[in-house]
Amino acid sequence: MPETGPRPSAIRTVMGFDFGLRRIGIALGITTTGTASPLTTISYQTPDTLWRELDQLLTEWQPQHLIIGMPNLHSGEKTALETPIRQFAQSLKERYQLETEFIDESFSSRDAETRLKRMRQAGRHKRIDKTEIDRQAAALLIEQWLDQHPN
Repeated sequence: MPETGPRPSAIRTVMGFDFGLRRIGIALGITTTGTASPLTTISYQTPDTLWRELDQLLTEWQPQHLIIGMPNLHSGEKTALETPIRQFAQSLKERYQLETEFIDESFSSRDAETRLKRMRQAGRHKRIDKTEIDRQAAALLIEQWLDQHPN
C-alpha cells in the first residue's frame, strides 16, 4: 500500500485532531519515540475562539504534520461531519502551511472511553468527561498514524 504522507523521519512532531462541532480534542505525537499524548480539548462557540486557541497551540508546539480524524474514511460511507471536517482540514493547511492528512477515526472516541475506563479500574480516581475522551481519541489517532508510518 503506498504511503499517503511524508515519511516520519522528516517529521518530528505530529498534532492530531478529533474534530467536533463544539469541541476538538488535540494530541501531540513524537515520531522519534513513537509516542502520542493527549494535549487539550478546545470547547468553542465561534470560529474566532477556535482559531485563537489553535494559533497559540501551534505556535507553542510547532508541529510539522497535522492528522485529522475522519469517520468511515476507508468504507466510503458519508457522515454528517465529513464536510465540516474537510473544511477544517483545508483551513488548517492554508492557515499554518502544514501538510494535513486524514486518518480513519470510526471508533476512536469509543476506544478512548474504553481506555480511560481501564485506567480508572487500575486505580485512577479522576472522573472521565467528554473533553478527556476527545483528547484521548486524538492521541489514538496519532498512535494509529505512527503504526502506519514506522520509521
